[in-house]
Parts: sequence; C-alpha cells; structure tokens
Amino acid sequence: MTPIVEYLRDGTLPDDKKEASKFRIKARQYEFVEGVLYRRSLLTTWLRCVGPLQADYVIREIHEGSCSMHTGPR
Repeated sequence: MTPIVEYLRDGTLPDDKKEASKFRIKARQYEFVEGVLYRRSLLTTWLRCVGPLQADYVIREIHEGSCSMHTGPR
C-alpha cells in the first residue's frame, strides 16, 4: 500500500520506465481521500484498504463479533 499512497499523494514513481508505466495503470484503481486509501470497484462502493492489524481485527469481528452468525443456521 505504501508505494501507491506515495504515488497518489506525491507523484513518486519507480525509476524503471516499464515499471513506472505498469504502476500508473495499477494506481488508477485507487483513490487517496483524507488520508485513507480506497480501491475503486465496478459494481459496489469503494473498498477501504486496511493494514495487517486492521485486517485481523475486521476478520475477527466478522467471525466472532456482531456478525458471528453470518453463515445462518444449519
């Protein structure tokens, strides 16, 4: 996530021209809004990018917390 945030915020690209071209194309899928990185989605709302610690919390919350019965009764 860090290289994408740096590119969207500062415009920094890799030194290699081929890699920079690939990176620009990939970065089009992302948006940096008020310090938060989002990935654009074609069919749904923007998806918030989270780091490893936040991802662990989100997964635990879905499976053990308020959505613990998200699979439904068997």
